Amino acid sequence: MANELGTIGNQLQVGDGASPEVFTIIGGTQGVPSVGGGSGEQIDITSMEDLQRVYLKGYKTPPNLTVTINIRKGDTEQAQLEADDASASKVVRNYRVTEPNGTDVIMSFAAYVNNFSVSSTAGDAVRGEVEFILEGRPTFDCLA
Repeated sequence: MANELGTIGNQLQVGDGASPEVFTIIGGTQGVPSVGGGSGEQIDITSMEDLQRVYLKGYKTPPNLTVTINIRKGDTEQAQLEADDASASKVVRNYRVTEPNGTDVIMSFAAYVNNFSVSSTAGDAVRGEVEFILEGRPTFDCLA
């Protein structure tokens, strides 16, 4: 039997910050691209007696995460994303991607919205682009 995970029916959810935290689906999410990773700095510690450069592993800068959503009129969570972007200060929230049952977590991360934009193209759905900036390292619960 295969242990691979599928994506059909998966959900992007946002937490409410309460204890215990309750997560709600962000509707219309088309997918969650690569989360985490990023290249680390290389700190050069080469000395004259070395025959090649020697480095220490430095800080990583994770890439921004951009998610495309289908805009849904009156969707509370989508409106919250836009309000978080409009806020004068960063609003860090907990997000997670779950399997279709909504409880088996694939990955989770804390982030704030840095950009929320909406586009309308003839013959297509009205779409939104949400740029998240990660706060800390994501957790890949699916690997546990």
